[in-house]
Amino acid sequence: MGRHAESETLKARRRTEIMDKLYRDAVQLYRTEHTPGTTLPNGREKALSLRAVCEEITTRYWEETGKHPPEPLNKSRLERHVKGGVSKSQSNADRGWLTHAEAEEIVNYCLEMADRGFPLTHQDLQTEVNSILRARLGAAFLGVGKRW
Repeated sequence: MGRHAESETLKARRRTEIMDKLYRDAVQLYRTEHTPGTTLPNGREKALSLRAVCEEITTRYWEETGKHPPEPLNKSRLERHVKGGVSKSQSNADRGWLTHAEAEEIVNYCLEMADRGFPLTHQDLQTEVNSILRARLGAAFLGVGKRW
């Protein structure tokens, strides 16, 4: 069976996931390099700078995949992450109504109902989401709203 071309949204999501992982790896490397008392590899005397960490992570990605990262790693963005900043995707996920587990539960329910021949309407989906959120947030929760 043939494959369909990926949607632009799916491509963007995959790029974001790759970049988020690269920045997590870069933050970990930078913090490891700058931990007091750490023995640096290859007999280096100085820890890697932000720019050097970006280059190192890019090189590692190239060696693992044979491809360049979807976009260059930015030292300013890395610095923001090192100081405790979060990625845009994580920030957006934190602001959502549903937790990751709840979202997965909803998706699985939708797929199960579709497999049984009863695809959910928008209103059915909204009712299910509201019931999950009312169970977690209490009766004071008014619902996800009209434009959800």
